Amino acid sequence: MTFTGLGALIAKSSSGIMSGGPAQKAGLKPGDIIIKFDDRGINAAEELIVAVRSKNVADRVTITYVRDGKEYSATLSLIAAKD
Repeated sequence: MTFTGLGALIAKSSSGIMSGGPAQKAGLKPGDIIIKFDDRGINAAEELIVAVRSKNVADRVTITYVRDGKEYSATLSLIAAKD
């Protein structure tokens, strides 16, 4: 699947998924495209940042994402960002 620009593409670099972090534990992988954060549609990376910042540490959220043309969802608990 070619990234069309709708959603937030998880980078394939080391900054894409924090090792041992909630996203990795929930099964998200570099190259996945996040299209929904809880009930909020995500059309760009900036929208994902705003959605994450609207939540609190330890909040449980459902992430809907696309991998290889198929839609999946995962629930995870947010943690504080590392400096």
